[in-house]
Parts: sequence; structure tokens; C-alpha cells
Amino acid sequence: MKKPLLILISGAMGVGKSTLADSLNRSLSASVWLEGDDLWRMDPFIVNDATKQMVLKNIGFVLSSFLNSQFQHVIFSWVMHKKSIIEQILASLDTNSYHLIHINLACNERELLRRIAKSPTKRDPQLALARLATSWAEYPNSLNTSAMSPVQVLEFIETQIHGIPV
Repeated sequence: MKKPLLILISGAMGVGKSTLADSLNRSLSASVWLEGDDLWRMDPFIVNDATKQMVLKNIGFVLSSFLNSQFQHVIFSWVMHKKSIIEQILASLDTNSYHLIHINLACNERELLRRIAKSPTKRDPQLALARLATSWAEYPNSLNTSAMSPVQVLEFIETQIHGIPV
């Protein structure tokens, strides 16, 4: 059996992670998409060390389950603006059971604010800008989507994925 491809899509809120992940999920065969925010939908919404560790543990469990199933492509999108978040997630997975590609999306500040203003999802612009700055600092080779349409981003990523065996 061939190893599945784990596709991590990171970046600040508003850069297009969900749009890309949804498009990839529709275009790739035998794929599944997990959005990290789905594991944070709790009321009351509490962010502390205990809930952070619980969510990271749950992400690892769900990703492992998908990687050990019939799916050829496992897509995971989430802010992951710091390398340490990805390191924690990957540490909980069997590194021999999958191929990995990590895509960090970014854009310029003006474009991020424009996208946030257009979005039906309420986002804190200052938090988004802070995550964008951290994301650029952690991942200087991010894919700059400022002047790209969602279709162009998808086509670019598909060419990157094309050469990876699954």
C-alpha cells in the first residue's frame, strides 16, 4: 500500500487556507479535509494550557486515524503560525506512514485586511495582522497570495503535489 500524502496548510486567518483546502479536497482523489478550528468549537470557548494540549492531542488522533485509513490525501488546515505548533502535531504521528507537504500561505497586510473585511466570518483584524507577521517571520518562503486568485493558488499547489507519490 502506498503512503498517503499529508498536506498541511497554514497561515494567518483570512489568507485563504480554507478556500485552498476545500478546493484541494474536491480536486484530489481519495481525500479528506480536517480544519483545525473544528476541534475548538466549544462553549464556553476557553483557551488555556489544558485546552490547547487537548486540542493538539485530538488533532494528532484524528490525523493518525485518517492517515491509517483508505485516504490517499489528508489535508489539514489551521493557523499554525508558529513552527512549534506543527512540530507538536507531527510528533504525535508515525513519521514512516505518510509523505508530507507543508504550505504556508501569506499575503501583504493591505490584502489581508481587504479579505477580512469581505469575509462573512468575523475576525479580529489586529490579531490577524499579528499572526501574519509571525507567519512571515517563521516561514519566510511562504506562498505570497496577495496577487493570486484562489484558482491560481490551487493550480500552483497542484503542481507541487503532482510529483509526490501516493
